[in-house]
Amino acid sequence: MSNKISEAYKILSKELYAQNIRFRLVPIERIKDLKKTFSHTLEHEIDCPEFVEFIKYINWFGALNSFPEAKSILVASVYNPAGKVVFQKQDKDIEVVIPQGFIKFYPKQRVLQTIITDILHSLGYRNERILLHIKLLAVQSGLAEYGKNNITYVEGFGSSHFLGSFITDMPANDDFWREPKIMDACENCDLCRLNCPTGAISEDRFLIHGEKCITLYNENPGEFPEWIESKWHHAVVGCMKCQSVCPCNAADYVDVPILETFTVSETDILLNETEFEQLPQALKDKFAQFGFPEIHSLLLRNIKVICM
Repeated sequence: MSNKISEAYKILSKELYAQNIRFRLVPIERIKDLKKTFSHTLEHEIDCPEFVEFIKYINWFGALNSFPEAKSILVASVYNPAGKVVFQKQDKDIEVVIPQGFIKFYPKQRVLQTIITDILHSLGYRNERILLHIKLLAVQSGLAEYGKNNITYVEGFGSSHFLGSFITDMPANDDFWREPKIMDACENCDLCRLNCPTGAISEDRFLIHGEKCITLYNENPGEFPEWIESKWHHAVVGCMKCQSVCPCNAADYVDVPILETFTVSETDILLNETEFEQLPQALKDKFAQFGFPEIHSLLLRNIKVICM
């Protein structure tokens, strides 16, 4: 590695870490290895067609076509703890979890991209965001490790983070790459498996049983399967049962902050409305921090299941 590239990498590292962003930079050729590992997983380890299609949907390699000069992939992690919202009813208040990946997701992704873009541009490089098999990329690049729940854990962040991936014409500083790895802390721990209400985490294989995971169903439209008990729902979207008991996340779940409270009258509106577009503007604004606008109707459905 030339002195120029080495110095640029040091500056990039210093400035990202100063903003509490962890990252890894790997050669662009590693995309082939990433695709190979991921394809094998889809073909041989996942036995739920709906789960396969769901995973394929969230990965997109289009940026490779518009940026052929790219020399490396930059994967970054930003600390982002979970929060709660309160739905007030006449007889009780119901606290509901918002997973870390859904709290102001788009604004935070834009901030992450702006920070990385500004630093790289100052060093004479360009970048573009790319949607990859990002958890696998984070683990194989050495940025993260898998828990038994197949969720990624980053040192200092636990699973309370979100990931962003970019391609850049800045060369990688090295070519570190490894097989997917589970944290050493998981070796003699079964807390996540025992706290999963659906049995999605098993002892007989590394990959979770995606077809049993509540997240698959409350992030997609349609009726919930009859085998999902109403008492299992506890999050606006996704599920936090496995993460909330994880020793590697202990500090983040001592006092989860309440981000928003919906009054009795607001809760009544939510429980009686099925279309997000029909909500009063004030309620729409409250939903703005819940992440993806395209799933707001799903959030209404999920809230009903929890609060009815």
